[in-house]
Amino acid sequence: MIVSSKVPTYAVRHPNHVVFLNHAVRIFDDMFERRFPDATIADYINRARIHAADHAALTHVKALMSQGYEVSRRLHRWRGLSAEVLHPPLGFNDFHPGENLGEFFLLAGRLHPWKRFDLLIKAIKASSRDMSLVIVGEGEHSEELHALAGNDPRIKFLGRVSDEELVDLYSRAIAIPFIPQREDYGYVTLEAFASGRPVLTCTDSGEPAQIVRNYETGLVVKPTPADLCSALEWFWDNRQDAREMGLRGLEQVSRMSWANTAYALAGAAMEGIADPAQAPLKVAVLDMQPIDPPTGGGRLRLLGLYHGLGERTRANYIGTYDWPGERFRAHALTPTLFETDIPLTDEHHRASAALAERAGGKNVIDLAFSRQAHFSPDYVAAVRKATEEAHVVVFSHPWIYPLVKDQLRPNQVVIYESHNVEGFLRAQLLDDANPVEREILEGVISDELECGRRADWILTCSHEDLLRFNRLYGFSPEKMRVVPNGVMAFANPAPTPTDRSTARQELGLSASAFVGIFIGSAYGPNVDAAHFINDVLSTARPETTFIIAGGVGAGLRPKGSNVIITGPLDDATRDKWYAAANFAVNPMMAGSGTNIKMFDFMAAGLPIITTEIGARGIDSVGDFMRVVATDVDSFAMAIAELRNAPEHCAAMGKAARDCVEESYSWERISDLLGRFMAMREAMAGQSRPKYSVVIPSYERHGKLGELMEALAHQVERDFEVVVVDQSANRWSRADEAWGFPLSYYHSPVKGAVRARNNGAMLAQGEIIAFVDDDCLPDPDWLSNARKYFDDEAVVGLEGLIRSDHENDPDWRPVTNVGFEGIGFMTANLMVRSSAFQHLGGFDLQFDKPHFREDTDFGWRLQDLGTVPYGRDVAVFHPAQPRSIERESLAERTKFFCKDALLWNKHPERYRELFIAEGHFLYTPGFKDALMAGFHAMGKTAKDVPDWMKERLLEGTSEPA
Repeated sequence: MIVSSKVPTYAVRHPNHVVFLNHAVRIFDDMFERRFPDATIADYINRARIHAADHAALTHVKALMSQGYEVSRRLHRWRGLSAEVLHPPLGFNDFHPGENLGEFFLLAGRLHPWKRFDLLIKAIKASSRDMSLVIVGEGEHSEELHALAGNDPRIKFLGRVSDEELVDLYSRAIAIPFIPQREDYGYVTLEAFASGRPVLTCTDSGEPAQIVRNYETGLVVKPTPADLCSALEWFWDNRQDAREMGLRGLEQVSRMSWANTAYALAGAAMEGIADPAQAPLKVAVLDMQPIDPPTGGGRLRLLGLYHGLGERTRANYIGTYDWPGERFRAHALTPTLFETDIPLTDEHHRASAALAERAGGKNVIDLAFSRQAHFSPDYVAAVRKATEEAHVVVFSHPWIYPLVKDQLRPNQVVIYESHNVEGFLRAQLLDDANPVEREILEGVISDELECGRRADWILTCSHEDLLRFNRLYGFSPEKMRVVPNGVMAFANPAPTPTDRSTARQELGLSASAFVGIFIGSAYGPNVDAAHFINDVLSTARPETTFIIAGGVGAGLRPKGSNVIITGPLDDATRDKWYAAANFAVNPMMAGSGTNIKMFDFMAAGLPIITTEIGARGIDSVGDFMRVVATDVDSFAMAIAELRNAPEHCAAMGKAARDCVEESYSWERISDLLGRFMAMREAMAGQSRPKYSVVIPSYERHGKLGELMEALAHQVERDFEVVVVDQSANRWSRADEAWGFPLSYYHSPVKGAVRARNNGAMLAQGEIIAFVDDDCLPDPDWLSNARKYFDDEAVVGLEGLIRSDHENDPDWRPVTNVGFEGIGFMTANLMVRSSAFQHLGGFDLQFDKPHFREDTDFGWRLQDLGTVPYGRDVAVFHPAQPRSIERESLAERTKFFCKDALLWNKHPERYRELFIAEGHFLYTPGFKDALMAGFHAMGKTAKDVPDWMKERLLEGTSEPA
């Protein structure tokens, strides 16, 4: 067998070759631009050659292992390779614990700028305490460090010392500050632990921040002189605690041995290793409510989101009860979701009740949880244990964050999964005039602000909430993603006509009755909506039967004979009422987040009449929803229209069911979220890519391989690739190593617009680069785009698309030459992730058939900033043969139905495009397709603007 440890030794070929990578040459990865600030194109080309040579060598070994998570994740980040982590022990090891609590802080190592001795010197100088710092070592940064320390008597430079002297110094230290930048491993950490001394390190110090446990074996702080100063002063003032931390570190390092390391390497050489990328992913989800039974929007969202994150994901939910009298329970909700609920103490409930009394009788146990959780130490211990064991930590509400914030590791993925913008919502429900309620609200805002700032990613229920987080807290849209609410869409099929007839008979409803249903819990905005239906709407539409279902009906008496109030329902009875209804009504006037009841209505195949607030967070894909004003006349008119058009009412119901299956099924949402988490964990602690190349694909697996080869030859190396494949079968080459991180997501849902949005949801890069699956980017495609985005005013970039078979009627060339800055095509379109999330992505109304979504997006993008055209940012898009049915002129012409929607959204810009393209002159069938689009929007020929009518009369189609 052969064991190699670093470049270039791993280039050797041997059938039993194990790479135990100790060091990655970072200057060609994340440190490239710092090391070469004036890099030329030749420098970038040379870096690409080095990456290619690395990839060729590392993909031919029997097993790939590394000495730490920092190295493994850097390999994935820059080479797309997975390596199993094997921490090596100390070599020379005469280190031993000292007898006293320590005399000074010791920093030993090469005096190099990346070791950041300067930060520590600044921290000492910022303190008023009589602390002592001893610096051991030599290096090129020595002169600068001596100058920085000046004449401060607390800082001593000893230069080079013997091994025996070093061991003695370690044993006499209070703690060992070790604060390098992105260290591959760092034996200083192990040396400190072997000496029974804790370690002070920084959140961006790489492997030391992985090894050190905050307040357990040391401190992990931000890399600032102020934070380091506070940490040093803590150690100085708490030497006994520091001593105990060091002894825990000693226990940790004592379990490491070269015998175990050698055994693991030998086993890998003989038998290989399992794919590290398939190792279990541990997710901790923290909240203060139970999931089961899943009643109410919050619990339904918890079960829906986390029930099916993927086969290799283990989701551990820690919750409690906000009422007394319950017992501890721990049970599996699904094969991959485990729920543990720890009851709060009686003392906690008494404290909460006392606070509620002072807060005007409002239940505030959740809002005050971060400040009262100390009354329930068993719960706090459980969430801290779950946090310690997790790769990904999810805060389902912000009030759990303060309980565990001190133990979150830099390489853990931290997600704030918001059900609402809590600060905004609670400001509507709490009385600012009551000092107690104002203090509670301030606590909510503080928890949410702190949680959101620390979170690597924030998930929102709706695009409106995303924008509100940005406005109120300044959270960047770049780190936010919309994960909508949904329903278990595939648990039950849509009711058949027979089901509906049977339900009416069993519920005592007339077969001819026109029935509308509303359902909700006893939540303030739901209660207001129920009163609107009972007191006002039922009078305006006496011929309609209204069902008010769920806890919202408590204390409500029917105002008329056409109102039925059911009270709380079990699931089977609720579904029966859904089957008996003709439509759903949702007159929500206030609230935040998304109404989950809307997805129940859609899953039941019911057309919906709602307000804008009720429709929040739901992309209107298909004609299934009427969004009306909040007055009774608007609701009454919409109900009458449904009643008078039974066939259209039925078609709307089918569209509702189709939409929920494709967009709002928990089964698919949870699966996508699981992929999101796995991608983030694979790069945890690393810089995010400059580019995310997003590729929607459908039945072009051969072309996908060609595209991957083209991307492998990119001069730019700072990118990841996200493929959303909607083909019938999974791509057989999805798991191959291409030299860059590739995330492949196979989805049964069709539609290129949705695929691009899903790809952008998964994307981690600063810039999203969209390209089609049959395109071939030039080698300098991404590298040439860099200079455009150096201008902060640039929010997007339209690149050149070349094609072939121009002027050949048997082919459809795909090019944007001649339509620069007006047409926009996702075959070569780049956008800052922050801008994409701010805009809410591509408009799904342009899907099926997907057309003009890129033009619409480009025009909206121009409203945010500059979108230049880069002729040197080029891809080749082959012409499509008209002999393929989906590429035929007849089929492609039908796509122009989307032009009506484009005109409706951008009338002036569309006029310019309409005239420039001239389809009205030479494309047979264009006018018919355009008019079909007008009709689909409920418009007629009378709504066509005069300028359009005049030109359509010039064309090859019949007059408008």
